[in-house]
Amino acid sequence: MNLNQVKKLYGNLAPAERFAAILAAALRGDETERLALVNSAPRRRYETGDYTPLAEAWERLAHLHAETQLYFALCIHVLLRYPESMGEEAEDTLIQGACIYLANAEAWRQACQAHGLDPAGMLLDMPGCGTHDPEAPIMAQTNALDMVQRTCAAICPEGPDPAVVAELVQALEAALVRAA
Repeated sequence: MNLNQVKKLYGNLAPAERFAAILAAALRGDETERLALVNSAPRRRYETGDYTPLAEAWERLAHLHAETQLYFALCIHVLLRYPESMGEEAEDTLIQGACIYLANAEAWRQACQAHGLDPAGMLLDMPGCGTHDPEAPIMAQTNALDMVQRTCAAICPEGPDPAVVAELVQALEAALVRAA
């Protein structure tokens, strides 16, 4: 079978088969085959609400925010549990990490509230952020980020630098503008 005969069969692929073939072609660097596979897919039309791109942008930002905060939470935990791992810089690094954590949290709060959104509600059901499901196991209902927030507030009692918070809010707003 030659390549043109094979390409004629691309239209018969199931979506999962097509996706696997597209990925394989991309990984091989075969842009011609990748495009042939992409273009062979049957087209579907979908209708969505006018808010959908904005909702998807907020969802991506919420995931990014939660992941970032959980990363800082892990770093703070390691520094609190094993301060010797950072040597002399441990205390300064811990304070800096706590202040950044608080700045991220404040920027998230301000950005959400500027758009009439509940900052905690935007994070529900994300790992470490609690859930609205009363049937979920108690660990799933625990908001780890809230616990870390209290720890960071004790480490960094002066709170986050307002200039850093303003910069982070601008970055969140810019990401929303690009997505919408």
